[in-house]
Amino acid sequence: MNKIFTLLALIGLLFVSCDSFEGIDRPTSQDKVRVSIKSGSPSSRTSVAENGLTTTWSNEDQIAVWANNGTSNVLNAQPFKLYYSIGTFAEFTTDIAPMGDGNFTYYSVHPVPASVSGTTATFPISKLQKGNFDGKNDILVAYPTTGGALENEDSEVSLTYKHKMHTLRMFVPDDVEGMGEPIRRIDITFPTQVVGNVSVDYTSATTPATLANGSEVVSIEIPEGLSPSSDQARKYAYAIVFPATMNESDQITFTVRSDNYRSVQSFGARTLSEGGSTPVRLTCSPDNRTILRFAIGENFLGEKPIKVTFTAAIGEAVADCATTFDKYGYYDLDVTDLEGLAGQPITVTYESENAIVSQALTLPNYAAGRVTDITLTVPYLLYEDFSTVGDISSNDGYTSGFSTGSKGGVSFLNGWSGGRIGASAGTAIRIACRRETSADYPARVDTAPLSGLKAGANVSVSWTFDYSMDRQEGGLAISMPLLGQYVYLGSTTTQGAIESGTNFYTSGIGGQDGSFPVNFYLNEVGGSYTTISNTYNYVMANCGSTTRLTWLTTNEHKAGATNGTFWLYIDNVKVSIAK
Repeated sequence: MNKIFTLLALIGLLFVSCDSFEGIDRPTSQDKVRVSIKSGSPSSRTSVAENGLTTTWSNEDQIAVWANNGTSNVLNAQPFKLYYSIGTFAEFTTDIAPMGDGNFTYYSVHPVPASVSGTTATFPISKLQKGNFDGKNDILVAYPTTGGALENEDSEVSLTYKHKMHTLRMFVPDDVEGMGEPIRRIDITFPTQVVGNVSVDYTSATTPATLANGSEVVSIEIPEGLSPSSDQARKYAYAIVFPATMNESDQITFTVRSDNYRSVQSFGARTLSEGGSTPVRLTCSPDNRTILRFAIGENFLGEKPIKVTFTAAIGEAVADCATTFDKYGYYDLDVTDLEGLAGQPITVTYESENAIVSQALTLPNYAAGRVTDITLTVPYLLYEDFSTVGDISSNDGYTSGFSTGSKGGVSFLNGWSGGRIGASAGTAIRIACRRETSADYPARVDTAPLSGLKAGANVSVSWTFDYSMDRQEGGLAISMPLLGQYVYLGSTTTQGAIESGTNFYTSGIGGQDGSFPVNFYLNEVGGSYTTISNTYNYVMANCGSTTRLTWLTTNEHKAGATNGTFWLYIDNVKVSIAK
């Protein structure tokens, strides 16, 4: 299909920067023409000017354009990328198919929306923003305008945009002591929701925007820091929020954080007007509280915590995640006058929809009157690297004689058990299925119950482990066909030590304790307690708090083989809730 190269030049309600002359190469193809869309007096856009009030187009800016011929849209949220800007002139460019003859009504928004339904364009406005002015959060809607097709350089269409969001510009005056060091983060708590999914009617610049899935908290991270500045060289940190009407009796609270200190400052609420900008004078000084600031880093549980409990010898503190971690990204535990906790052990318990798991950690040697960051890691539902296992040898060695029958189970590691099992202290475990002349005797190991699951829970779990294999076969060379083994993965609710299993050759998998929905074949040598190089993952359904995960192995059966022992080495078992 032949395409037309179009460029849009926008000015009105947009003040553009002289230093943003960058973009794609100017077209040279003879079958492409340049078309400009112009508009009137200058105002503001997406990167901030030195005065902190007006904003300018930035090189990454894109707009979305619709063109309607009276019956249907010929352009549908067509992205146009900034080609260049100079003075009060900007050009945006894209490739489009020919529009055809006639007049069109043009609509436009900035930035390109995340989704469009009917005439509603929706944009996600993050509750975690950077201190610079981020044009991705600055939503603009153009007033509709009519014009001819964008098909040649004589086409002229003029657009005027209206800002739909409100900007807070925060600064620290140079006549206050402040924090004594640069501000790195500001958490702003409003009495109403101000960020979330913002929707606008792209056909009407005057229709109020709407907000859904919102949050009352906006967090501003300022990696470069915000320090005191003078009127002549004012430095700002910016927050772009949804315009909201608030009662004057309500409060907007600014929790300010530097590298070492915290300060809280509140102001009477005010209406945040559409397209407006409010200066916020931060006269913060350290509150001299001793704060342990907990943030959740990696989450291996597989479910999001809803409550976190911190337990120490002197008592406990409970954090409701909806009002702490989820809302602010952290939880502040005030331990002022409790400096004796420094360096002491605590237990952190995480409760999710289906599980309750705990971990022990030692508090750092924090300093009084400061904020200390602590990153938490939500543990697996079950994790075992066998670093605390002792030596075990229970019917797991090779013998040239007979080793018949189901062998008794051995318990270890507070709830684990195995039949025909071995372990090397602090390293790994192995199970050893056995081949006799006319019988195949399985081996098995069962985890401790998944007791971290709540009573009544029924979930699928993601089960990952490392494994390897070795073998030793007896008899003459003709009777050593280098057999492999089958690894069955399943589960059981039988508690205590479980025997290794009955003759697999006669009873099969159905004769073993448990249910085994999957298996894989393995035939290799060279595995050992210290050489375990393979990884396997399986999602096991219908698990509850009494479920134990099971590995069961049996050797491959071939006529002519005599005795042999086949080892499966296992390490680094990781179990999470699968969502």
